[in-house]
Amino acid sequence: MFYLSRRNANNRPKNISVYVSNDGETFSDSPVAVIPNLEGRTSVQDCFSPEIDLGGSYQYLRFVVTATNTRDTNNGGVQFFTASEFYVLPIN
Repeated sequence: MFYLSRRNANNRPKNISVYVSNDGETFSDSPVAVIPNLEGRTSVQDCFSPEIDLGGSYQYLRFVVTATNTRDTNNGGVQFFTASEFYVLPIN
């Protein structure tokens, strides 16, 4: 699972896809997990994802924000988001 502390009311990550890799360059073609509706999980700054089953052991994780609460993009059309803290928590 992961922890995310939101920075402000705009550009909050809403949907996140998780990809995996063992070499840090070639990541899975499709996400091993999709975390939808983070915005609906809590109205406070702190947010915990549900537990994520990677389906195996991997050296690298890639978290891709696919939607925000305000749907903002930068000048290149890339999803723009803000966060003040993010870290992965092990589950045993």
